[in-house]
Amino acid sequence: MGFIRIAGYNLLEWGRGGNDRFTRTPSGWQIDPDFEWNKTSQTWEVVSGKEMELFTTTSALQKVIGRHASMFANGRFIHKRMNGTKEGEVIEDSPLVEILENPNPLQSGEEWLTDVAINYWVYGNCVMLPVFPAGFNDVPYVINNLPFDQLKIKTTGKRWKAKTADEIIQEYRMCYNTGEDDVYKASEVLHFRRSGGKSAIVGESMLTSCHMEISNIRGAMGYRNANINKKGALGIWANKTKDDIGPRALTEDSRIKLERQQQEETHGHFDGQSSIRIVDGDVNFIPTSFAIKENMLFEEISEDTKVLIDLVQLNDNIFSKEKSKIQANLLEGLRMGYQDGIFPFAGRFCSLLKRGLKLPNNEWLELDYSHLPCFQEDEEKKSEIDKRQAETVKLYTDIGISLKEAMELAGVKQP
Repeated sequence: MGFIRIAGYNLLEWGRGGNDRFTRTPSGWQIDPDFEWNKTSQTWEVVSGKEMELFTTTSALQKVIGRHASMFANGRFIHKRMNGTKEGEVIEDSPLVEILENPNPLQSGEEWLTDVAINYWVYGNCVMLPVFPAGFNDVPYVINNLPFDQLKIKTTGKRWKAKTADEIIQEYRMCYNTGEDDVYKASEVLHFRRSGGKSAIVGESMLTSCHMEISNIRGAMGYRNANINKKGALGIWANKTKDDIGPRALTEDSRIKLERQQQEETHGHFDGQSSIRIVDGDVNFIPTSFAIKENMLFEEISEDTKVLIDLVQLNDNIFSKEKSKIQANLLEGLRMGYQDGIFPFAGRFCSLLKRGLKLPNNEWLELDYSHLPCFQEDEEKKSEIDKRQAETVKLYTDIGISLKEAMELAGVKQP
């Protein structure tokens, strides 16, 4: 980011004496051609090939995606099978749940799920490689997320009449700097895609759809950084006295006195210097720093961040704000975030695991979040309601009313 450059020019000498006291552009001033106000068109960040760089260097983006990923990773895997009820039967001590909780030597289950969500939003794709023991294909012994920026997907050219993924995708090629690549079939990997409407083969990064908001956030942060670190001159001392022609120049003595005070160790705008000036005449200090408040840079960042929050389907109340949050709003925001964003996301992910890991038709996986504190209050209320309903049913049956009628009167849902 550039600024107005002043080459060998003393601001206090601007307009001194004779006709030079009239306002004019000094010859020492040059406009930096790279500075933003000289640009006549919008400047947007390029997303393709820079997804992870934008994610790691844009705090607002990392905050939103990271929050979604951490909330998603709070889930606990449950392996179930059909038993004639809607909820199903929990398979205790499931070896599949054990491997999902410890998927590989370097990651815990929470870290793996966090990585899944980050890759999903940043790249629009998360490709997982489950490795099965030789001769077995029921439970893998390790699951790793492949770095998507090193993957190349080659298609067969067939699509609409294909029955299997292998007929559509020829290979997933993992590229290394050594030149020795790993190649996998589509049936060997689990591909979790973010639908972007363009292709069912490769997902679309969330960053593509919000590249304008990301650009504005980075631009606003850059503007603030320039104001802090490269602000140049803080301002100009000017004479407020006017005559019939216009503003008068400072007298020689006043100008020299003011300039000396500014240059002394005891006076100036910096730490340890006095901010008091004693001069002969009526002078005014005109700030030349960039206007942060007037440009509403903080508001711009806040509004753009809300777009990112909406894209991942979370709630604005769960993120830090300038004003303190009401506890009830935070709790409700968490519940809405799980209901609108996390539960559907976890459901699609578990459906992928069921297909990819070839579970029997009567079995499935779930990510359960009922243990989280934000849902405990509901559980307590539900327990209290159940207790009252049971007591009401007992009262009705004690006076001779049938169990079915008593349950109806008490408002108990019957199976």
